[in-house]
Amino acid sequence: MTENRSRPIIFFICTMIVYAVGFGFLILRIIRNDPAGLYSGSFTLPAFFPSQTHLEAFSLVALIALAISNGFVLSNQVQINRRKNVVINSMIVAGMIFAWYFLLIQSGNLVGALVMACADFLVSLIVISMLYLVEHRAGYYFIPTLLWSAARIILSIFLVVLN
Repeated sequence: MTENRSRPIIFFICTMIVYAVGFGFLILRIIRNDPAGLYSGSFTLPAFFPSQTHLEAFSLVALIALAISNGFVLSNQVQINRRKNVVINSMIVAGMIFAWYFLLIQSGNLVGALVMACADFLVSLIVISMLYLVEHRAGYYFIPTLLWSAARIILSIFLVVLN
């Protein structure tokens, strides 16, 4: 009995470690180093572009929401293949989030970051529908990640236009 009650907690802890700690650490490291000089004046930033601290916070909120939604999916008793497909696609979304930061801040590739943001948004739409079909709460918890994907498209468009 206690083993079945502790399984969801273990799933939530594991997903937090993978997404928030793993991907979050890599993203925060890129933002703080700012090798392309995004925040040091190498690029013209739109007035609404978030500061480094806000960019870090938005990325962590999106990754934590992704981790929580995956925790709900893993603790659900639905068929293992459906859970596996959702988790794999969620990992792809997390990788695409990281790739956007890498392209934008690490290498300064504005057009590549725009393309990655658009692709990430499309994959996020697929993932939210998969999450909702497996566990409704998981789909609802994924909404901040989807909103951050849409916001990154807007930021990327303005960066490309201004530079």
